[in-house]
Formats: sequence, structure tokens, C-alpha cells
Amino acid sequence: MTKFFIAVFFFFGLSLGGADEAFACDCAGRGQGVKGFRPCGSYWSAGAVFTGLAEKVTIENGQMKVSFAVEKPIRGVTAKTVEVFTSANEASCGYPFKAGERYFVYAGKASNGSLGEGLCGATTLLKDAEEDLAYASGLEAGKFGSRIFGTVYEDRQKRAADKRTFEKLAGIEITIKGETGKNNFKTKTDENGFYIFREIPPDIYRITAKFPPGLREIVTREDLIDHFAVIYKDNIRCKGEDFVTTRQGSIRGKIVGADNKVPEQQKMSLFLLDENSNIIPNRTAAEKYVNRETGEYFFNVVTAGKYLLSINPNNCPSPTNGFPTMYFPGVADKSASKIITVREGENLKLEDFRILSMLKKRWFAGVVFNADKTPAANVTVRLLDANMSQCNNFFLEAKTDETGRFRLEGFETYAYQISAFTERKQGQKTFYAKPFLTPQFGMVEDIQLLLEMSF
Repeated sequence: MTKFFIAVFFFFGLSLGGADEAFACDCAGRGQGVKGFRPCGSYWSAGAVFTGLAEKVTIENGQMKVSFAVEKPIRGVTAKTVEVFTSANEASCGYPFKAGERYFVYAGKASNGSLGEGLCGATTLLKDAEEDLAYASGLEAGKFGSRIFGTVYEDRQKRAADKRTFEKLAGIEITIKGETGKNNFKTKTDENGFYIFREIPPDIYRITAKFPPGLREIVTREDLIDHFAVIYKDNIRCKGEDFVTTRQGSIRGKIVGADNKVPEQQKMSLFLLDENSNIIPNRTAAEKYVNRETGEYFFNVVTAGKYLLSINPNNCPSPTNGFPTMYFPGVADKSASKIITVREGENLKLEDFRILSMLKKRWFAGVVFNADKTPAANVTVRLLDANMSQCNNFFLEAKTDETGRFRLEGFETYAYQISAFTERKQGQKTFYAKPFLTPQFGMVEDIQLLLEMSF
């Protein structure tokens, strides 16, 4: 699982548009990249790498053109002179080239072969390019030039209400193992939590970290826990993989239906309880959708404490999901549910959550009339949950036929509100019928709605 992201900024396309100086550039140039990436990542992501003298700088229509005398072609350059384009000002991320200066250039290459660079790029004055020159020389000498690197962090947030802080962890053992079985290497993070492997042979590497007891890695899915880095001989040679750890726990499990099959997708709600095992008021529950295919769910960061796990806690109907409120491990009565206790750093796997049977379907039918008591055809009839304050995302609609009749499907135990209205047309008013409130049980076949309100 890759948690590391590198933004390689190619400014050439933007510089042609002459960005307005009022918009300040949001990077501060070289040195803002991730530790370990430069010069390896800069070298292999650039379209052209060379050292050269900026002989001439011209500015036209907000664009700077720099004519370089190439002193040492390193990668992607064969000509003795090249032109590099950038924005004419630093406010729009233009690189501040100056005539007469010598540079180590990492340039992006457009599809037409033109070269461009920006302030966020890795280009630097040649006098400051000791590391870049050493890296290029190493490649010329036959070195791999490859690097696998990253940082190990600990999420120090103890409770959900606490501010989230990340501390870098020193002394964590990192191992990389090549798929070929020949390349196995170890190192430890330094005082800044940083690790790096240099000059490793091309291979597909699995990266693992050895954490002290009580510490685990945070993952977004229980099955996404592996870190890999693919090092190619002639292309990608730099890979960053960070580890974010926590002393908080996790909860995972699976829901199954009465027939042992995976029911339709459900949303799980995890409520934090107080010392008396009551739901803490005004505390938003953690929510996760169940995997449609496997029925599995996973709460990846759970602070130590007691919890209540529920499906449909607000007793809200859904157009296709007529399940009642349920509590773990599969009961309708909250007092009969099992309280879940999570300890610090614990990866808790629960027994199966057995889904109760779907509610019985029922029908609502009737007629919509115009104000003059004639049948209202092609009118929208809407079925809403009566408890709209908690279930305001649910509704079903149908159109009346030429006789003004409609038919809508619902479920037992839910009280619904049925309303009707005409579609707004230019120059015409919209008419509404007074809502009809259904009982919680039974069919209702003789509903009459009158379109008498308008605006």
C-alpha cells in the first residue's frame, strides 16, 4: 500500500499561458520535495538533464526563454545548445534563470520536444549541485542509482476529540526482500524516522517494518497492508514508502444473512459508549459500508473504549433495503446487544453479525384529484419517511396514470408521508396536495390526495 505521493511539477504548459502575478506560487522551489527523492527521482522523472551556461534570457508575453550552451549532456540531450521555457515571474512559479549563470538543469519535455522548468523543479545553480553531480557520476560509473526510502510516523491521537499529531519514530527496523530471493537488505530509521536503501539491484521488493508491542500500522482496508517497490534497470529507480502507525485499535468482521449469504450492502454505525454503557450524546458515530461481495467491514482506527455496533440505528427506510434496526451480533433490542470493548493497539475480529430478516413489503395506492375534483394525470407522488429529521435522504416517486391513480411500495413498521405535486412549467403555478400520513402497518389502497395548494 503506497502512502507516499510525489508531485512532479512540469511548468512548461502553464508558462505558455502567462499566469497572472497576483496568484503567488505555492512552492518555494528546490528543497521542498520529499527527503530521499532528489536527485534520484528528479533525474528519472525529467525529460532532459544537463549542465550548462545560460547565455541569453528573453521575455515575451509573460514567458521566459533561456538559451543554454550545454556543457555536459547527461540524459535526454544531444545538442550543444538548447532552449528552456518557463514563466517570466516567480509569482506564477517561473524559475529565476539569469544570463551568465551556470546550472544543473532538470527539464520537463513536451510532446513536441520543447523543454520547460518551473520554480518547483529541482534545477539548481551548478555551484550548489554537488549531490546531483555525484549521482550522475555514479550512474556513469555503473552504479544502479536506485533508492527505496521513507519515514515511519506514529499517530499520537489518543482519543477522537484530541488534536492529531504525528511523531517520527527512530530505530524502527525496515526490511526489503526481493521477489527473486537474492536481494534481502535491512536498515533502521534515523533520529528523524527516515530510512533509505541505496544502490540496490533491480527487483520487486516487499518492504516491512518491525514495530514494538502495542504499535501497529494504520491501513484503510484490512487487506491492504503490504508495501512494495518495483525497481527497474532503465526507468523507475526511486520509490518512497511511508509507514503511519498508531496505538489505537481496529474492528473488523462480517455480516451474513439468515441463509448464510451476503445480504445487500449495509452501512455499519459504531457508537462510543460512556462508563455506564450509554451512547455519548451529540457524538457522531463512525460509519463504514460493508463490502458488497464479501460482507466484510473494517473500522481501521478505533480509540480504546466500549462501543455499540448497529445497522440502521435511526430506523430509516431505503427504497430497496427494508431491514429493521439491528444491533451486534444480530438482535433488534438494543438492551440485548453485545458491548464491544477495544483495548489499546488491539486488532479485534468480531463474530459474524447475523442480519435479521427483511421487513414485509406493503403497498400504498390511491388517486390524485385536481382542485375541481377531476383526476390529475402525470402528477408526481412522493413517498417520504415520516421521521424526515433523521431520514431526509429517503424518498420514492411515481407518476399518476391518466385516471390519476398511483401505487408505491413500502415496508412494515415504517410510518410514511405521501405527498403529490405538479411539475413546474413556465408561466404556470405548482400545485400541492396536503400530505397523507400512513399507519406503521398494513396496506392502504384508498388514499385520496387533492391538489389545492399552489405558489
